[in-house]
Amino acid sequence: MPCLFCFPNRLDDSLSYSTTLSGGSWSATLPLTNLKSPLLSKKARSTNALAASTQFNTDMGTPRAIRALALLRHNLSSAATVRFRGYSDSGYTSLVWDSTALSVWPEGYPAVENKKRYQEDFYVILTAAVTARYWKTEIVDTANSAGYIEIGRAFYAPAFEPGLNMSYGASISLETDTTSERSKGGVDYYDRSEPRRVIQFTLPVNSQDQAFSDIFDMQWDRGIDQPLLFVFEPTDTGVLLKKRSWLATLRRLSAIEFPYVNNHSVAFELMETL
Repeated sequence: MPCLFCFPNRLDDSLSYSTTLSGGSWSATLPLTNLKSPLLSKKARSTNALAASTQFNTDMGTPRAIRALALLRHNLSSAATVRFRGYSDSGYTSLVWDSTALSVWPEGYPAVENKKRYQEDFYVILTAAVTARYWKTEIVDTANSAGYIEIGRAFYAPAFEPGLNMSYGASISLETDTTSERSKGGVDYYDRSEPRRVIQFTLPVNSQDQAFSDIFDMQWDRGIDQPLLFVFEPTDTGVLLKKRSWLATLRRLSAIEFPYVNNHSVAFELMETL
């Protein structure tokens, strides 16, 4: 299946509709509304680890098509589960979609000390978009050693799916801003910066409508500062999903090229948001 560009985050307020978060029990100093903050370090924290406290409801203001659901920079333990449910009514009785309770960490995932290697992020990628106005997110992690759960951002978004996937030659790499200084005695000192993932690829075959109604508008809307959730392969699961999907920004706004008649080609470079 083609890759996905998931945006905008429907938890963000739009020009026409406001999104309301409610439910659970959340810290007054680290409130539930922090889930809407673009700063991943500005977290929402529950007052305790009881299941009744670690849940929340989302009213998007109008029915929205959703293809990807993500909880970013969480502290959920290896025993944690998350369940997403979409509803058509404010009473949360008319069920539209149910993820069922899902394990946050894939079976066989590396030991706790290695989890940061792929960020504490949890993704659910739907096979097709689900339209709902109201969402219930239920987190169960009652044995969390911190005595609470915290989340840096929730990201619930529709997706642009290209008609044809990226061409061969795509690359995923790691970059770092770590600097080093060598002493006169030859000892190297490092100021470590967390490596971030970067993907480069080309969508070589695009119709005129896709090039200018989807890709051009996406670049116009996102610029180089507004994030999107990039999904390399929608059928990925487990560790592979964690490695090949991440919150990203467009590093550059690429030209739409006309390599031959009735075709448009666009190159992409996306950089992980830390």
